[in-house]
Amino acid sequence: MNDMPSTAFDQVPANARPSGFYAETKSMTSIVSLNQRALVIGQRLAVGTVAAGEPVLIPGDGSEAAVYFGRGSNLARMVAVFR
Repeated sequence: MNDMPSTAFDQVPANARPSGFYAETKSMTSIVSLNQRALVIGQRLAVGTVAAGEPVLIPGDGSEAAVYFGRGSNLARMVAVFR
């Protein structure tokens, strides 16, 4: 049986032998502060101002998504959660 490398976890030791499930999470603060791009695909409402099927860059806090895709649309809600 292969042992886990010691770098797999920060808090759980690699030589832990009791049966069970071991998990740990890392803070997302360093990732959130970076400028990350994501592709969000979803449905827009008919009142949206952007043509269907056209990729659009949503900069800043993403508030433009409600205008581009329609307030309450699938896409506007996904952008809000992502931002």
